[in-house]
Amino acid sequence: MGAIHADAAYARGGSGAGVTVGVIDTGIELNQQDLKNNISGLSTDIISSRNQPQGVDDHGTDVSSIIAAEFNGFGTVGVAYGSTILSVRADSPGSCPDDCSFAGPDLARGLDYAVLHGARVVNLSIGGDGPLGPTFELALQRATAAGVVVVISAGNSSGSSPEWPARYATDARFGGLVVAVGSVSIGGGLSSFSNRAGVSAQSYIVAPGEDVITNCDNDGCWRVSGTSFAAPHVAGAVALLLQLFPNLTGREALDIVLQTALDVGDDGTDVVFGRGMLDIARALQPVGTTTTLLASGERLTVAKSPEAVLGAAFGDALRRTDGLWTVGYDAYRREFRVDLSGAYGTAGRQSPVTLAEARLDSRSAAARFNFSGAHLSLTADDTNPHAMGDPFAWADRESTASMNAELELGRFKIQSWSGRPDLYSPFREQARDTFQALAQPNQAARVGYTTGRWSLSAEQGSGMRRSYSFAQWREGTDYVRGDARFQGDRVSASLGFGAMNEPLGPLGSFLPGGLGYELPAQTRFASIDGSARFGSLTANWRAGAGATELAGSFLSAERLVSSYWGLGLGAPCAANCRMTFELSQPLRIEGGTLEAMLADMPKTYGAAPEFSSRRIDATPSGRELDLRLGAERSLSELGVLQLQAVASLQPGHVRDAEPAYGVVAYWRARF
Repeated sequence: MGAIHADAAYARGGSGAGVTVGVIDTGIELNQQDLKNNISGLSTDIISSRNQPQGVDDHGTDVSSIIAAEFNGFGTVGVAYGSTILSVRADSPGSCPDDCSFAGPDLARGLDYAVLHGARVVNLSIGGDGPLGPTFELALQRATAAGVVVVISAGNSSGSSPEWPARYATDARFGGLVVAVGSVSIGGGLSSFSNRAGVSAQSYIVAPGEDVITNCDNDGCWRVSGTSFAAPHVAGAVALLLQLFPNLTGREALDIVLQTALDVGDDGTDVVFGRGMLDIARALQPVGTTTTLLASGERLTVAKSPEAVLGAAFGDALRRTDGLWTVGYDAYRREFRVDLSGAYGTAGRQSPVTLAEARLDSRSAAARFNFSGAHLSLTADDTNPHAMGDPFAWADRESTASMNAELELGRFKIQSWSGRPDLYSPFREQARDTFQALAQPNQAARVGYTTGRWSLSAEQGSGMRRSYSFAQWREGTDYVRGDARFQGDRVSASLGFGAMNEPLGPLGSFLPGGLGYELPAQTRFASIDGSARFGSLTANWRAGAGATELAGSFLSAERLVSSYWGLGLGAPCAANCRMTFELSQPLRIEGGTLEAMLADMPKTYGAAPEFSSRRIDATPSGRELDLRLGAERSLSELGVLQLQAVASLQPGHVRDAEPAYGVVAYWRARF
């Protein structure tokens, strides 16, 4: 049971109840202590002149116990311990117990009897040297045409291919409903006596067939070996699938068993192990494409794109909710409980925290033109951060070219910039607003007006986003922003307002279209920042808040409130030395509810799904706090040395996350 992971079926309520398994063999002990309650009253002896269903050989009882021994605290447990055994005795008169043999016509009548009396699976633990003849083959055709799965032992002659009738497994006349079963040892290797897959590799599977414990009573149990005892493991597995997934046909159930077999030989199907080792746990997982039905009637593929990343402001909000559980259907229309939150990856942090930067092989050109009352400046930069190797393997390998144009007309300044996306505004004197940074603009235009200590500006920009694997560019966020700034002798401050249109998802998310998990969003935001000097002490602050609306195919929100803030202090520590301290919180969802309209798991298997609205708290479980302590010292002609110690508490806004620490050293110099 452990080798085939049968416990996975039992955990789901699987027992094979309601499924009849025909065992055409040497009969059965009708009062077997560990089996008697699962034996059909229609069990028979197909040799009418003999009419002794119980037989004189234990082979049929051994096989049946592996399939359906009761789960009763005694003896062993059958693979499908709740199934019903329809025993059909078919051994030739007088051949048992010494050397039981079976005639093709008797087996044919046994097949017809099993099908007529409701068997959905038939186990044939028999084998011989040649085909069983047209009478048997026609009966096998009738059985498989009725959708009955026929499981046959591969034989114990150590042959390169299965014996007959197992070799019928790949015969097209039987519609993929016959399977040959070989034996593996406790260690997982093919049993020395077992016939290999050979010509029947596509419809051959292996299961435990050595030292199998079965047929227990008060006097003890039998330890048996042979492919005869590997086959009933597969018959029981098919019975479990037919019970747990009532919509399956026999052919589909067997196809799932073969597709999900564990590959234990050469890669793929091979001539020794065929399709591989029976694995019930794998057979109970979705096969092929899994979809779910939306309230709109559309089908959504249940999948996770490696490119899809939800903005880190959400933290673990979606990972810790059960509000996105729904019913999914695999390629065989089987019902599964699936979690759609898995489609939304997490960036883990607010954005890549750049602890160190390298600017190598920089080239720039500038031109300035003066007119009467007007000044025009043009600047072009081209920086290749990998000119001396590849220090950041994760980073984009392309150069970062940009063009900036500024026109000054008295108190007015007009700027236009275009280039590669950047984490911050291209207008360097402007505050680094977190919301604006999320846009990663690659083009922007700004108009400013300055009078005395006050300045007003309005800016519009848009960005292109590249997938996390750098595979392709996508249309990103566009934004508008206006701010007012006061610049005093000791104090400066600014107040800004803006809005973002985010087709790739809210607050820095990257949820590309095509899968159905898109969350186009709009965010309105406000921000403040400033600094003050008190003698040799400086202080700076920044904060922002936003309100986000989003609407996806099944997930939406009317208003999600988010915020960020940071406080910093700087003071001299000695001659030519300065220390800084900063405490900050990255952007975080502070309040709001996501609403999802999804199908509930049907109360009975196969029932039409009913939809319900779920409300999901969008706030993460924790709050990330970043502490940064730095010291900077001038080395005169040798440049500037800066050291920083960094600590993150509850990183990623996850309450149980371990703190993260780092130490960074910078050295900057001019040559």
